Amino acid sequence: MRNPMFLMLSTYALSFALLGLAGCGGDASLEEASAKVERVASDVDSARKLVERREGELQEAMEALEEARQELAAIETELSEARQSVEEAVSDNELFRAVQSALLEEEDLESHAISARVAQRVVTLEGNVPTEELKGRAEQIASEALGVATVVNQIRVEAPPAEG
Repeated sequence: MRNPMFLMLSTYALSFALLGLAGCGGDASLEEASAKVERVASDVDSARKLVERREGELQEAMEALEEARQELAAIETELSEARQSVEEAVSDNELFRAVQSALLEEEDLESHAISARVAQRVVTLEGNVPTEELKGRAEQIASEALGVATVVNQIRVEAPPAEG
């Protein structure tokens, strides 16, 4: 962005140059040059006002953006504190029931004997499943229960016995 003083000095320099050129060509040229200087000076003034207005708008937008960022940070802090409060309020027994229930509701896992133990918000999973995918799914389900700090997955992957 140009400095307003630079624009003003540029206008004066242009004016003097045009007047000097006009002096070589008589009164008609002087009038034309003078009119052109007036138009250019008016254009420069309009441009300066537009730049100043846009700078003001930009400053307002930047201030609004900073306010929005601060509001977002405050809301994120509140959310984090609320989550922590809920997690602390959930007892191990409640976590056990939530995890066990979620595991039993999962269609692919309901036929497998998967058990969960909970101590200090740490869920330990035990049992047998036929695939790594089911082992991972059980861990994912347990970790999604609100209040779970960690999941220790001790589920074993064992192929089902061959039917003969």
